[in-house]
Amino acid sequence: MSPVWILVLLPALAMADSFSDADKNKDSTLTDVEILNYAKQWDADKDGNIVQKEFSKLIKDLLPEYAAYSTAMFKACDSNKDQKLNAVDSAAVLKKIDTNKNGKAEKSEFYVWGSMLAVDALFA
Repeated sequence: MSPVWILVLLPALAMADSFSDADKNKDSTLTDVEILNYAKQWDADKDGNIVQKEFSKLIKDLLPEYAAYSTAMFKACDSNKDQKLNAVDSAAVLKKIDTNKNGKAEKSEFYVWGSMLAVDALFA
């Protein structure tokens, strides 16, 4: 297996547990609310926003091999460029993930998006 494919597969494998944990109603899809609620565990100051420092911890916890790229990944998720991730960004991220446009992120879409996010960060 080529090294590039390993870089693509690592985030998908690491996110398998994340997807299951975030999918509270166990319907094999994620809504923007489920994504936001899952991310709240890294909101250290409980202000409803994930800032760069908190996001870096999230990446370090979930994808330690990508910790060096957390800034690029944060920027890719910060849709309105306000230096924080919140409900606005959660909805925007869902739109990026949801390639079949059913309003939810299915497992396969989530894994592909996560892998692409990680790969984009590597080359940023």
